[in-house]
Amino acid sequence: MGDSERLLAQNRALRELAPHQTFVAVPGGNHTFGVADPYEGPTDALDQAFEETAVFLKRVFRQA
Repeated sequence: MGDSERLLAQNRALRELAPHQTFVAVPGGNHTFGVADPYEGPTDALDQAFEETAVFLKRVFRQA
């Protein structure tokens, strides 16, 4: 299930206010990356989010 229009609108507004920031859309993901509560394990979307986060952190800390 995707995010509500309200959350998507907030995301668009943030991206407009900070266009220099990195944004990665995760296909099939929502604000929880498809993970259930209680946690039942990772999803493909969550795994991709972790991978993208690791790439971002490596890039940022290489510059520091």
